[in-house]
Amino acid sequence: MRCYAPILILCSIALCTATSFADSSAQSSNADPKPASVITGPIDESKLVTLTGNTTPAALSTKNDRGPVADSLRFDHLLLGLKPAPEAEARLEKLIDEMHRQGSQNFTTGSRRNN
Repeated sequence: MRCYAPILILCSIALCTATSFADSSAQSSNADPKPASVITGPIDESKLVTLTGNTTPAALSTKNDRGPVADSLRFDHLLLGLKPAPEAEARLEKLIDEMHRQGSQNFTTGSRRNN
């Protein structure tokens, strides 16, 4: 049987990181409202959802099926890409624009200081 706990843990970490980034970018500009929480309740492992369009055709081929794996199988090379909420994406784009606009509180020249 496959163990979904490592995948759920990675998803939770990614969501918390994305929410944390959204919080920090929102705090950089006082006019921005605080983003809505992405995780609205406890995680219920009995309500798993399969995301469509995320599996390569090679993985769906029966010739590549190697059968069930042990619950202790580790995913050493797992790449998880999550699409941000439209509000978070808009805040990020606004922050990037401000970083390029002279006179903005978030303006940066792009050069690094050597301390």
